[in-house]
Amino acid sequence: MIFDYTMNDLIQNKYHQIKNLLIQNRNHTDDSQLDRAFELMVSASRDSVDVTGQLAVLSALDVGEIAIREIGLGNTSLVSIFLHKASLYKSLSDIKIEKE
Repeated sequence: MIFDYTMNDLIQNKYHQIKNLLIQNRNHTDDSQLDRAFELMVSASRDSVDVTGQLAVLSALDVGEIAIREIGLGNTSLVSIFLHKASLYKSLSDIKIEKE
């Protein structure tokens, strides 16, 4: 599956909504680490579908939204969610993740 313009828009819009939730909940600190984790996740799982049949990227964004909206978690948790999803679809060692 190759993302078309609409799918990229959907992913970007969902990501920006989640970042706005972080700001509203005052759990927002640094964009650079979050943005890098998001980019890694998208590149690692770009065409992948998870066990529910949903695109892996959208699944991770849904989990992130729940973590922020319903549990009140912040940046670090969202970075962890993104990196976990990336590691499922791409061989990323702990050292490589720390380096990135």
